[in-house]
Amino acid sequence: MMQKFATFVVRNRILFLALALLLCIPAAYGVANVAIEYDLLTYLPNSLNSIQGLNILNREFGFSSTANVVVRDCPEWQVQELKQCLEQVEGVSGVFWLSDISDYTIPKEYQQDMVDQFYRGDATILQVAFPTGSSSPETRKAVNEIKGVLTENQDIIGTMVTTLEVQEVSEKEKIPMLLVAVALVIGVLLITMPSVITPFLFLLTLGLSILYNMGLVYFMGGRMSYITSSVVAALQLGVTMDYCIFLLHRFEEETSRGLNLEDAMVKALSRTITAIISSSLTTVAGFIALGLMKVEIGADLGFTMARGVFISVITTIFVLPSLLIVCAPLIKKLRHRPLLPAFSRLGRMVSRFRIPIFILLIMIAIPAWYGQSNLEVSYDMERSFPQSLPSMQALSRFREKYDLADSANLITKGLEPWETLALDQQIRSIPGIRSTSSFFSLVGSGIPDIFVPSAVSDRFYSNDYYNMSITLQEKSNSPVSEAAYEEIRQSVIKPDQEMYLTGQAIIDYDMRQLCKKDLTFIDWISVLAVGLIIALAFRSLSIPVLLVFIIQVAIWINKSFAFYAGNNMYYFSVIALGTIQLGSTVDYAILMTTRFQEERLNYPPRVAITRATNECASSIFTSALTLCAAMIGIGLMNSLTLVKELAMLLARGSIISMLAVSILLPAALLLLDPVFSITSLKWPSRKNPKA
Repeated sequence: MMQKFATFVVRNRILFLALALLLCIPAAYGVANVAIEYDLLTYLPNSLNSIQGLNILNREFGFSSTANVVVRDCPEWQVQELKQCLEQVEGVSGVFWLSDISDYTIPKEYQQDMVDQFYRGDATILQVAFPTGSSSPETRKAVNEIKGVLTENQDIIGTMVTTLEVQEVSEKEKIPMLLVAVALVIGVLLITMPSVITPFLFLLTLGLSILYNMGLVYFMGGRMSYITSSVVAALQLGVTMDYCIFLLHRFEEETSRGLNLEDAMVKALSRTITAIISSSLTTVAGFIALGLMKVEIGADLGFTMARGVFISVITTIFVLPSLLIVCAPLIKKLRHRPLLPAFSRLGRMVSRFRIPIFILLIMIAIPAWYGQSNLEVSYDMERSFPQSLPSMQALSRFREKYDLADSANLITKGLEPWETLALDQQIRSIPGIRSTSSFFSLVGSGIPDIFVPSAVSDRFYSNDYYNMSITLQEKSNSPVSEAAYEEIRQSVIKPDQEMYLTGQAIIDYDMRQLCKKDLTFIDWISVLAVGLIIALAFRSLSIPVLLVFIIQVAIWINKSFAFYAGNNMYYFSVIALGTIQLGSTVDYAILMTTRFQEERLNYPPRVAITRATNECASSIFTSALTLCAAMIGIGLMNSLTLVKELAMLLARGSIISMLAVSILLPAALLLLDPVFSITSLKWPSRKNPKA
């Protein structure tokens, strides 16, 4: 059947190539129109009470489009002038300050509840609102104009401002980052491939798959996160390059036997399709496991990459054969000797020292497991932003000097004034809460709405919803603050009433709780999924355990670097690293095991492992270096902290997996060969004639 399919593909290769080029048109349109999402909070589940409250807060009170202007060492009359100036900026819907709810000339000690919202030491805080979100060109223009208005001791800070700055940085870096990644991959392939032309044929084949994948994002939802946008092209290129290498090596093997180009490609394709699909399944399984995260940023990257791997398989099968046949004369003309290390002694070394190497595997696994198990995981959203951004530098200065307190919001609906005031007093009495501000605490319960300033009503009352602002005594991730959140949820919020505890501090807390569950759950899902695929492929109970264990040790080593260096890792990097490194590098282990199984048909175990190691080392080396080069390209050219961290971890992980599979795995395969013959249906018998 594979022979007939391969014949069909080769005979219609020009048709498939033309179709592939035509599909570039809608794909390019999709790429040009896909929206990039920079607010990672949008990927949290809508079932969370805090997210439901945030949606109301944004819809009714416009909190998604607010920023704070911090003014230092300025008298109140100058602050008032600045407020009036900011209100004139096109794209600003309002500026909220003390003067909107009180007379700012009254001494602060007589209006302390109000003052807490607007003052920290010698700094005054103005709250600026915009009618449109951070993705709007009008908002970006307004923020830039405000930055031009502010003087040396004045800053604009806030999540929205940081998001705009991240957007600007990301847009500037995207093209240079991709060019550097591609250049490094080409460099690796030029060194390791036998012809100058083949790297460019590989890039054209996989470039089409990347274009299709990115274009489909627009037609299947319209947006992707900036994390996915930054890494998807280079990551897809790095993890699917194997498929092109597999087909090329088999094609050259068939042509060396004297077959014409078409017949050689038919044989090569028919004998490679199964290997390519089998290899891709473990990679897809790893990415799908990532997509099962409760925090949907995992689905954004995981499902996008799973789809990308599948598309890469299709372009390798339908497009690359045509390119290789057409360019065969040029490939032959531009051949050169690959500049690879000599692997001829590696197999003998592994065979000879198999017991010490196996002991080394166990000795490495123990401290690596301990390190990754005790690694400190960071859930701080601010850590994901580059600290070099102007808003982040300003926020850092503000926190250090003024002990900036975090805040939360309680949204209620349909409560009587006395009930709202009672909630205000109850929350103030909870340990960890510094102060609260609500509609009735500011204006009183007996004043008619018509006399309430619009600046107050717009911020605290809308369509029967009341917004209470809660100021914390400590940082949002401190034990005291987290205990305060739980106290509010247990003693204040009533399930039979429409009440929502929300705000950046609460959402960060909820995200931490979700991600702690994801850390273990996603690891187990990816291990079980990949293990099941390997078990079916080899029809063995023991082989998947060994192969997954070898890659898991490589992952543990990679994570434990941060622990033993005294650093922490961002939660998404921890989750994504495990699934991506497992899914993308377990192929190396499958390749080594498959070759050992083949060699065992004709040779005794020690000879078989020597031959398998010598034959597979170059392919594993090339594949690992390709993935490493692509990720280094991202890491070098990207200043977004989260993207850079994940890219460099994957670059290091590819090399660690390469070493583990090339040295540790062969020793384990040789020692466990008797076990495989008992626990595997198709493992060669130790009684074969040549053994």
